[in-house]
Amino acid sequence: MKSATPLKRGLTSTLVLTLCISLLGPLGLTSFSSAHAAANEVYSVSDTLIITPENLAAYLYAENTDIALQMNNVMKSRDRLSIARANLLPSLSFNILLPLTMNPRFLVSSISCLVPFLFPTNWFNKKAAKANYWAEYQGYLTTKLNTYATAATLMSSVAGDEAIYKVLLVQRQKLSDYVNQLKLEAELGLIPNNEKLRGEIELNRLDSDVSKVEQLVITEHAELRKMFGFDLDQKFDLRFHEFGPSTIETADMNKSVDDALNQSPELQQLMYLHTSARAGVHSAQWAFLSGCSGNQGTIGAGAFAASTSANVNIGFGYFPTIRLARKNVVEIEIRERELGYEFGRVIETTRATLKEGSEREALSLDTAAKAETMLEQQMAMFELGQVSVKEVLDTMAAISQAKIEAMSTHTTLVGNRITLKRVGMEGPFQAMLNGEL
Repeated sequence: MKSATPLKRGLTSTLVLTLCISLLGPLGLTSFSSAHAAANEVYSVSDTLIITPENLAAYLYAENTDIALQMNNVMKSRDRLSIARANLLPSLSFNILLPLTMNPRFLVSSISCLVPFLFPTNWFNKKAAKANYWAEYQGYLTTKLNTYATAATLMSSVAGDEAIYKVLLVQRQKLSDYVNQLKLEAELGLIPNNEKLRGEIELNRLDSDVSKVEQLVITEHAELRKMFGFDLDQKFDLRFHEFGPSTIETADMNKSVDDALNQSPELQQLMYLHTSARAGVHSAQWAFLSGCSGNQGTIGAGAFAASTSANVNIGFGYFPTIRLARKNVVEIEIRERELGYEFGRVIETTRATLKEGSEREALSLDTAAKAETMLEQQMAMFELGQVSVKEVLDTMAAISQAKIEAMSTHTTLVGNRITLKRVGMEGPFQAMLNGEL
């Protein structure tokens, strides 16, 4: 059998390569679809999912749209980096003559070689693209950390509101029993009818509070469902436990700010952006060199003649472009200082809130305990006619308000501690930064 000509072998290789490239897209989509389907199998609506702080990240990162969008930005930055690398590679251009009157033969009349790796601008563009890629990745980490902190805080709020709901139901039952007693006494003529109405009004007010808290819990569950990416048919329950205090609560504040800032992905992102901006300045400075090439061609039937050329272009926008690039560097440097101030503000205000909240929680618990003791005494005195209905109702309302205040304050304390752990990269946040979650 006659061996294939170089032209045929080249065409065959090209066809095979084209076929492989055409198959890459469907194969990639199939793999993604399979992974997506496998992930959906985890969220089978046949079972009620139990969400805890330990498995929160697994459910949260599977379908959360904010994290998916940020990861898409990382992938786009990686593609831009690949393009910047490709722009450094030389390119060849052949002018080929195929005489029609002869057997198939190729006559190369000229070769043009573009050498973009000689352009400093392209190297700085690659450096900027690489820094932007890592900046996007740090932004992705920041999104993951913030989303986890938000979800954990929301779980804490749901747990606190559910506890408040249960307390309100208990208080409502006590008030309802008392109102029924008032109705009976009013029917017997032992108390005026307006005292019974006073009790019914207070009961209606408490029913309204119960309804508000119930609606709040439903809204919080809906928000968590959106964050998890669950279908409406998917049932899930929360089993929240507190994260515990943060070391920042008692540590030196200045040291806490410095430590938190130095290990934060936010600062790392700004540092990569700073590198990219500085590369942008150098790229703008070398932008006047816009072309560089080498050429070889035949002169008639003679040998090849070689030549090289370079293009220099300095327009009116050259120097303003450099000044603009430098201002971008200045802006990022300002952002770096601003980030340090923001970390200091968060740590200072959160620590102060924790101190004040702890004191307020203790006062509320003490008020609730004393009000319950007073209610027991008032109920005994009410039978003797020594205490009015209004006094009893006021004490019941005070108990409810004090317990709700204590629980709400405690929920706020838990959320503030989650904030400090996020800022200080403690517990699960450090595990996420290390790639363990």
